[in-house]
Amino acid sequence: GGQYNVAIGNYAADALTSGDNNTAVGYEALSANTTAISNTAFGHTALASTLVGGYNTAVGYEALNQNLAANNTAVGVYALKANTTGTRNIAIGHAAYTASDTEVDNLAIGFQAMTVNTAGGTGNIGIGNYALDELTSGDFNTSVGLLSGNSMTEAVSSVLLGAGCGANITTGDENILIGRNVGSNNVNLITGKRNVIIGAYADVSASNSDNQIVLGYDVSSNGNNSFVFGNGGTDSAIAFGATSISAPSDI
Repeated sequence: GGQYNVAIGNYAADALTSGDNNTAVGYEALSANTTAISNTAFGHTALASTLVGGYNTAVGYEALNQNLAANNTAVGVYALKANTTGTRNIAIGHAAYTASDTEVDNLAIGFQAMTVNTAGGTGNIGIGNYALDELTSGDFNTSVGLLSGNSMTEAVSSVLLGAGCGANITTGDENILIGRNVGSNNVNLITGKRNVIIGAYADVSASNSDNQIVLGYDVSSNGNNSFVFGNGGTDSAIAFGATSISAPSDI
């Protein structure tokens, strides 16, 4: 039989046969576990479906409720609730990463962070309430800040740092945005790619802008393949490959 197990609550760990080092606290916590080892479940039906997957930690009502895999951590009500075979995921916050089922290597921290990653998205980091909230299949994105990247669905390899940063991007890839409401101030970046925008309230020139570099507070780009820098309306620009800097209107 199993050794070094703790079960507190109605039906907690009640199917255990040979699994060791498990802790189950709460109604039906770890209730399906038979041979899995080193799981920790605190909360009503936390880790309730796990049969053989080990090294999981679930804290909160229905956290990791449908989990069948190993090496996941969920803290918060409904956190990682739908996960089945996904592994090496971390979800912290109410309903964080709640709908994902088979995805791997993702980190979601915040209220409803990365809630609908259901089509294979991997290697993503969403930190902040609603960060990467709509992401489905995008990979290797990092989004930090309240509502940052919260419309992103299939974009890949983007870095968004700041509250509201890149909030309207859906499929635009390989963007780097740093600052509050960057790319979502006067012009909403949606499908544009390979832009670097740094400075609070800075914007690209259009929703599908590509290859734009913008630097400075509330500075807006004026076109693709250019670098615009300054402070608000006091700015300068140079087209890629050009040899002189001028006012943006001259490009």
